[in-house]
Amino acid sequence: MKHNKRGICLMILGSMLLLGAIALFLYNGWQDKQAEKISKTTVNMLNNEIRKNIDSTDKVVIPKAMGTISVGNKAYIGTISIPSLNIELPVLEKWSYENLKLSPCVYKGNIYDNSMIVIAHNYESHFGNIGNLNPGDAVYFTDTKGHTHSFVVADIVNMDGKAVEQMEKGSWDLTLFTCTYGGKQRVTVRCIRE
Repeated sequence: MKHNKRGICLMILGSMLLLGAIALFLYNGWQDKQAEKISKTTVNMLNNEIRKNIDSTDKVVIPKAMGTISVGNKAYIGTISIPSLNIELPVLEKWSYENLKLSPCVYKGNIYDNSMIVIAHNYESHFGNIGNLNPGDAVYFTDTKGHTHSFVVADIVNMDGKAVEQMEKGSWDLTLFTCTYGGKQRVTVRCIRE
């Protein structure tokens, strides 16, 4: 009788844990879809503003600081496009956990001095598939003045989630990263200017 009650309790506990896992899976999927909707709307708005800012002169002046375009109450520095993953996303000027729910963010650095590191959630609609990139794949960043900066993937590595110095190390022109699904590692894509 005692074993029977224990078995029932364990089955109830197991069922509750399974329901919790299903709820978490559904919530993460919902968050991904929300982020995808926000990103698509924001990219369209940014692209419209960027078209207005395009400098028609042949002379390209590289600014020291990245310009921004405000959408809502957020400052965006441009868009990132990865054709092989079929994504185009807005990039926020500063990263925070709140901003990561909306779009990729600048973690550190600057596009103009070839030091930009971009962080994003592992949502499928954001950087969830960057681990599937291959060396030679194209990555484009378009700034707020309409200048498109072309890069190619040079290396893809998984790093320990706490390896901040390693993330910032090296002379890569552009770095993209996201966490793995377990959160213990970072999928890191290193790019060089084309």
